[in-house]
Amino acid sequence: MVKKSLLLKSTEIERSAAFFVKEAKKYKSVIELSAAGKKADGKSIMDIFGLATAGLKKEEIIRLLEKENDFFGWTERVWEKGIPVTLAVSGPDEEEAMKAIERIIALEFPE
Repeated sequence: MVKKSLLLKSTEIERSAAFFVKEAKKYKSVIELSAAGKKADGKSIMDIFGLATAGLKKEEIIRLLEKENDFFGWTERVWEKGIPVTLAVSGPDEEEAMKAIERIIALEFPE
């Protein structure tokens, strides 16, 4: 298993996450992102989107939804600020997968 800590930032999270998932699906290895105790399958775009709520309790998310009335706008602002994550890759092609994912992150999630 190889791991790396990084900050994911994006002003176009839908596009960035789509590129990330497309690249991740090319590998047999398990690719996982974690943030504030929340884990995301690197091959699932919905899991990646969900990292915006990492560290928040269910009640806090509901309060945000009621207050903001624009959950997608709120999550976009979170992604623009950045989310600290740990990227873990485990499997037969983990080294190759990690290098490829790092290239995608450098292009799509610039710090």
